[in-house]
Amino acid sequence: IGLSEAIVTTSESGVCLVPSHPSLDGIERTRELANDLYGHERLRNALKKVEHEFDFCFIDPPPGGGWLPQTALYASHHMLLSIIPEAFSVLALAGLKEFQERINLHHGITIFGAIFSCWDERGAMNATFVEEVENVFGSEVLFKAKVRRDVGVNRAVLQGKTIFEVDPKNRAAQDYKAVAEEFCQRIQGQNKALG
Repeated sequence: IGLSEAIVTTSESGVCLVPSHPSLDGIERTRELANDLYGHERLRNALKKVEHEFDFCFIDPPPGGGWLPQTALYASHHMLLSIIPEAFSVLALAGLKEFQERINLHHGITIFGAIFSCWDERGAMNATFVEEVENVFGSEVLFKAKVRRDVGVNRAVLQGKTIFEVDPKNRAAQDYKAVAEEFCQRIQGQNKALG
């Protein structure tokens, strides 16, 4: 099946997705990909065939430095990081920065931004987590908007709906809206800078 056939529409106008599939687990160990020197190029080549149909394409690979995240980075122009304000998540950032720099040796990719999710406004370590992100990536990378932890998100996921369908006044829904607005502002600023 090709990428075009895997794209499905959603309840949100103008938003499509390609759902994950259990067959992707361990895909890098299949003979076909293990023997393919250009295996990382497959996703990038597939996306080129549909890029004229969309304004943006967000690729959400599993965490880590395995084959799927590498392939996602080779197919991308930018990285948008979602960071959970927990010690292990924040400590992994230096490794992620090194990973991005290694990819940059073969394929240029910039860090567009970093967003805190599952944010607890009362967290005792918040200032430390923010400082760590800024130390690794710079203060300009971190989004001002943060997505607060909220049970409504879990409810929406279990129902297979967006938080905006389940509870549009939910605080996490408002946070996601703020993130989207900041994302658009950054895109507009980037486009102006490019002329």
